[in-house]
Amino acid sequence: MSPAWHLLTGEYPPAPGGVSDHTRSIAHALVNAGETVHVWTPGAEGVTDDQGVTVHRWPGLFTPPGLVRLTRELDATPAPRRLLLLYVPQAFGLKAMNVPFCAWFAARRQDERELFIHEAVYPWSPRAPWKHQVLAGVTRVMLRTLALGVERAYVSIPTWAEHLPEPLRSQARWCPIPSPLPLDVPEEAVRAVRGTLGDGPTVAHFGTYGGAIAGTLEAVLVPLLQRDERRQALLLGRGSQGWSDALSRKHPALARRLHARDGLGPEAVAAHLRAADVMLQPYPDGISARRSSAMAGLGLRMPIVTHTGHLSERLWRDHLPVALADDASPAALLALTEHLLEDSKERRALGRRAARVYREQFALEHTVAHLMRRTGNAVSDTPLAPEQRDAALKDLLGDDRTAMVKASKLLCDDKSTTPTLLRFLDAETRVDNRHAILYALTWHSHLAQWDLMVGILKDVREAPLVRGQAAEYLAYNFPKVRTDSVEFKVAVDALLEALKDPSPEMRYCAVHALGNTGHPPLLPALREMLQDTTPAPGWVGTVSSQASESMEWLESMHEQRRKQGP
Repeated sequence: MSPAWHLLTGEYPPAPGGVSDHTRSIAHALVNAGETVHVWTPGAEGVTDDQGVTVHRWPGLFTPPGLVRLTRELDATPAPRRLLLLYVPQAFGLKAMNVPFCAWFAARRQDERELFIHEAVYPWSPRAPWKHQVLAGVTRVMLRTLALGVERAYVSIPTWAEHLPEPLRSQARWCPIPSPLPLDVPEEAVRAVRGTLGDGPTVAHFGTYGGAIAGTLEAVLVPLLQRDERRQALLLGRGSQGWSDALSRKHPALARRLHARDGLGPEAVAAHLRAADVMLQPYPDGISARRSSAMAGLGLRMPIVTHTGHLSERLWRDHLPVALADDASPAALLALTEHLLEDSKERRALGRRAARVYREQFALEHTVAHLMRRTGNAVSDTPLAPEQRDAALKDLLGDDRTAMVKASKLLCDDKSTTPTLLRFLDAETRVDNRHAILYALTWHSHLAQWDLMVGILKDVREAPLVRGQAAEYLAYNFPKVRTDSVEFKVAVDALLEALKDPSPEMRYCAVHALGNTGHPPLLPALREMLQDTTPAPGWVGTVSSQASESMEWLESMHEQRRKQGP
């Protein structure tokens, strides 16, 4: 008998919030897959049906008194049960320090327990007020308590996994937050919204207008509007009306071009976003896969201007689904927005790239597939279902690039397919297919393929895309190889030779891989590449900018190894 799902969440519709929307999306997707799903959340007393999801609510559900009732009512449901905790510390009460709830969850040994981390801990700083330092410490204790006995962990951004104890840390699966909005919007709805905005180009922002981003948003939006009287600003999300009113008081001349739409439903928000020309999305910690407002724009094919930060994943630079500034400086964001407003062709190209990356990386079905397949993080030893595996292997050899990418991501989680993939690689000559096969093999992380990957890297007859993937395999597996080994030396020699390659893409990938060695004698070679200012097609930045990042990463890895000892 398959266990029923029991989702524990601090918020669920009609309560607003990103976790609320995400929980509902997961619940409905699981029901559509034939699963039995219950949701337990605070709210007005009652048990309701939400399109097949049984929702249990009462006030104070996760407080110590509420946990007594939760235990009784959970135990009254049929076993076996699978608890999935959608975790944000502040969502469970007691001023984000609900240690009793964490202990309760850890004690539910009779149930399967899984953890989805939207936010892991409160940030710590030695300069912060003592109350914040206490909160930072308690949230770390809470997370480690929750992790006791958890079978699977999922993280909205890879950084959160660093706060988990081993072995859960290395097994945590990255599951980005999908868009909270519908992806298909009727064109008549978009035209109706445009009719209310005027004829000029429109810049939209979708968010909650908190203090951490309000200053940056104002510093970019005001000069954008002042430079061209035709331009309009569309402000969406909770708090948009209040922020618009405050901005209008400071800049009365702009008031008629500030269009706030507070309290719209998902369909209406989607129509309004599609009516805009550009989205402007600053974030206090940079764009990341946990930002549902960014996911909304990607899913709707919107050109987005944003920036990196300490929580930004590498994929934003690798795949370029957004116009990306290196930091949150208003000048950089203003310049990028101005460029997009002036170049309709670039806007369309960026929108297409956004939609493709969303489908390949962020769509809800990826998260549901992880939940249903019961996989861990980097790779699971549990094979796919035979029909799923066969379909993926077929797509891998097809001509549909989107299906090929999806198949490659599925197969990277099934080590049992390694022999088949190696046979495919031996026979396949098409560049995209060879790249997809190598991608799956990369995440199988078999050191038995080390020599094969070095050989592909060295073979100048291979396309740079394929050779670059071989370099990525070496990059991810260098930590498993001793720096005094023959394997390490032959790989490094091949990468050093690739630094002279005529392809900037190949030089870029080689620089990235050398940065993952954590081997200080390679710093001079990387330092020389700082002179190579050639842009790398398909990558963000230049060979030089990647060399700078790789030098920092190499030194960081070396320091970590030094602290850990031999």
